[in-house]
Amino acid sequence: MRSTCVPASWIPGAGRVTCTFTRPGRPALRQGTGPRLPLAHAAAPVLRRVADDLAAQAVSVILTSADGVVLERVCSDATMMRALDSVRLSRGYSYAEEFVGTNGIGTSLETGRSIYIRGAEHYMGTLGRLACAGAPIRDAITRKVVGVIDLTCWPASPIRSCSLWPTAPAARSRIG
Repeated sequence: MRSTCVPASWIPGAGRVTCTFTRPGRPALRQGTGPRLPLAHAAAPVLRRVADDLAAQAVSVILTSADGVVLERVCSDATMMRALDSVRLSRGYSYAEEFVGTNGIGTSLETGRSIYIRGAEHYMGTLGRLACAGAPIRDAITRKVVGVIDLTCWPASPIRSCSLWPTAPAARSRIG
């Protein structure tokens, strides 16, 4: 089942969702990111708790800034970690749509909504072996999007069809 905002995100200039690449197909490396930022500090216990809850499955928990830069990544599965490393889904890299197109992080930031992107729904072909559930994190007072919490797994994972899917929005509410 394809998300309704996936086709729109593949068309540059379609509503709020755009896909204008500055460096097609490569996440951008950004400096000055990491666990010392306030969002990462506030989210750390939640990320650990969610990762512990999902430890038996090949699921990573990823926190990004409001511009899609990965601040933290937690995963207990070595194969998944290697897969994430191979596509540079790691600390300091931006997964904003302008760099990698449709994905759970960037599309969630563009739409301001929780989103599930599976396999070939990703714009960048190298992400086709992954599935991502992204949920925006909003400031409790201003309601401005301050980041995204993302769960990344294999497309055949039960993330969409069972109790894992609500995990991203639930964790988001504990952080924001």
